[in-house]
Amino acid sequence: MSAKTYILPSKIPVYLRRLQSQYKKRGKTTLDALVSTSYFRVSKEPIYDGFAETYDHEVDAFVPFELLATIDIAEQKEIEDELCSGFNTLCRAIADETVASVNILDEAEDRDDSRQTSYRVHQRVSDATVPDLWSGGGLRLFISHRDKHKARAHEIADALGDFGIVSFVAHDNIAPMSEWKDQIIKALASCEAMLILLTDDFAESVWTNQEIGFALARGIPIIPLSLDGTAPPGFVSERQAARFTDATKQSVKDLYRLITTAVGAEGRMRESLVRALVESRDFYDARDRFNRLKLIARELTEEEERMLVDGYNRNSQLNRSIYLGNNYRRFEKFLQTLTGKPYSVVSGRVSVQHEETNTDDVPF
Repeated sequence: MSAKTYILPSKIPVYLRRLQSQYKKRGKTTLDALVSTSYFRVSKEPIYDGFAETYDHEVDAFVPFELLATIDIAEQKEIEDELCSGFNTLCRAIADETVASVNILDEAEDRDDSRQTSYRVHQRVSDATVPDLWSGGGLRLFISHRDKHKARAHEIADALGDFGIVSFVAHDNIAPMSEWKDQIIKALASCEAMLILLTDDFAESVWTNQEIGFALARGIPIIPLSLDGTAPPGFVSERQAARFTDATKQSVKDLYRLITTAVGAEGRMRESLVRALVESRDFYDARDRFNRLKLIARELTEEEERMLVDGYNRNSQLNRSIYLGNNYRRFEKFLQTLTGKPYSVVSGRVSVQHEETNTDDVPF
C-alpha cells in the first residue's frame, strides 16, 4: 500500500497570504505582523483521527523574539486558536485533512536540523535592493516561457504594463555584454510573482524547470497560464491553469486580478492607478488612465476617494475632459458606484450633493 500524499502542507504559503491580507484589512496588527515576519512548519506526520476520519496536522509558528515579546502570554492561546481557525476555514476543500493546532514559538527554539520545509509569506524586496533591470516601481513579474513563444510573452507583458505590472522577459531585459545567467538570477531573486506560459514544450526546457524551482524555493506566487491547454507540470501540477487567448480587456482584467490577488497587492496597485489618473498630463492620459482604473477597481479606500475628488477638482485635464464629463457622466457615475455616495459634477467640480431641507415644511 503506497504512502498517503498530504495536500495541506503545500497549501500553507497560499493560506498565509490570504490570512495576512484579511488581518491587514481588519486592522489586526499583531496577527498581521506575526504572519508577515514568522516562518511556519507543518508536523512531519499528522495524527489520524479515526472518529472524524481526518489527518490532523500541527503547525508551528516560529516568531522573532522582538514580536513575541509584545504578545501578552494570556493572549497567546487566543491568537493560536484564531490562526488555527483561519487555516481550517481555508482548507475546507481538502476532504480529510485539518489543522489540529497552531503553536507559537520563539525562533530561538527552532532546533530542527532535518531540512524540513519552512513556509513564510513572501516579503517584497526593498526598493533599495531592486536591481536596475526592473523599470519603474510597479509589481515585479517574472514571465517564464519557451523562446519560440516570446511574442506571446511580450503581448502579455505589454498589456499588463499599462496597469503598472513590470514584467521581466528573459533575454530582452538583459543589457548587452551582461552575464545573462546572472541577470536572470537577479530577476528571479527580486520578482514578486512568476507567470509561467504553459505550452506543450514548456516542461522540456531545463531553464523553465529551474525557474519554477527557484520560485518554489522562494515561496512566491506562481501563476500558470496555459496558451494551448497544457496542464501545469511537476510541483505545480495541482494548480489550476488560467487560459489566455488574446489581450482583450476581459482577459487582461482577469489575469491582472489573478496576479495582484496572489501577491496580495490589489490595494497597492489600485492606489498607483488612482495616483496616475489624478496626475494626467492631457485629455488622452485622462481617458486611458480612467478606463484602466474603472476596469479593475472593485472598491476604494477613503484615502483613494479623497485623492480622486481632490485630483479631479485640481487638474483641468480631468475636470475639463469631455470624455469624463459629457452626457455619459463617467467620472461621476464611477464615484457613485464605488462609494455609494451621491456624487455630482457641477461646473467642473465634483462633490457629494446633500438633499436640501424644504423650508416650506418648517413650522416657523
